[in-house]
Amino acid sequence: KCKIVNGYAFPHFYNDRTQRSALFSIKNSRSIDLLPLLENQGDISDWLDSIAAVERSAPHWLEGGNIASISPSTIAQNQLEELFPSEAAFSPHFFLNLQSQEKFDDEWRNCLFSSFEGGTLEEILTKGQSNTHPLRLQLVAVPKNSDFSLHAHAAVEMAIPLLGSLKERRIPEDFIPSDVLQRSEEQLIGAPKSTFSAKPTKDELNIIANSLAENVFFEQHSDFDIREFKQGHALVNEVGSIHQSFTGPECGCLFFGLAASIHVHFLPGHFKQTRQ
Repeated sequence: KCKIVNGYAFPHFYNDRTQRSALFSIKNSRSIDLLPLLENQGDISDWLDSIAAVERSAPHWLEGGNIASISPSTIAQNQLEELFPSEAAFSPHFFLNLQSQEKFDDEWRNCLFSSFEGGTLEEILTKGQSNTHPLRLQLVAVPKNSDFSLHAHAAVEMAIPLLGSLKERRIPEDFIPSDVLQRSEEQLIGAPKSTFSAKPTKDELNIIANSLAENVFFEQHSDFDIREFKQGHALVNEVGSIHQSFTGPECGCLFFGLAASIHVHFLPGHFKQTRQ
């Protein structure tokens, strides 16, 4: 059965962990053919090779149901200019022309609709949220040989490498229950006594992530899958998924991500590893 909201059809959500694992394989095959759309890739790649630590643009927070009206390519371009060194010899324009931007925007939305379904997609489109958490768009530059720590996702994530490649170690068949990863009542946006905003500050995000981590326990029952997502290929994480992203020695990664900026890191004794 499908639920119709604002003209969109939302199929039911799969809860069985085997079905969800199979869906991950399908979703992570979504991609955008970026080669015909981009310019200055060599110069931007040289800059990416020169950085020594992860760099993030300021987040662009989604507001309500405006995801259908925004231009992801314009946001990515503005964020690239923000990240690029001010002393650079040229202004880093990423897309060849207006048609390239429109093509990117269309294909980005296709990736979004192909990656999520049911109530998950409905919440993204109507509230700009996932699992009670506001979502943002952000450009992230990751140097070679970088490792993020193992974490669980309190909200969905869709990360598309614009340059380079992003790798991950994922636990494919096990998920943290979504209700454990929701905000508490006093942290909900718009709740009577809540002081948390729809455009959260770093301090707000840290408070929420730390409070969630207190309640997250996990015992690993399946091996890690290791995969690589090259230029244009979408890395998709659903609520409760557990993974660790990293880059190899051959190249870094510049990726454009839709996420909540809340990674739930496992406290000592909260993660029992039984597999490698």
